[in-house]
Amino acid sequence: MQLNRFMEGLEILRKYIDDPENPNVFSAEHDEFYVYCDREISKADQKTLDKLGWCDNEDNQENSWLAFQ
Repeated sequence: MQLNRFMEGLEILRKYIDDPENPNVFSAEHDEFYVYCDREISKADQKTLDKLGWCDNEDNQENSWLAFQ
């Protein structure tokens, strides 16, 4: 994923995180970066995240998104 797309996705997801200082908001594993949001992402933001290359991580946790390297 290109850095600008990654950063734009983080800016969108940040709106849905109540406490960005919480250590459980972000995680990384191998070539995947996970973001765990506190609220449901709007349909418009979901479409934008999809276009940027972010993936809805429905298998792991509700309101969780991931970016691949």
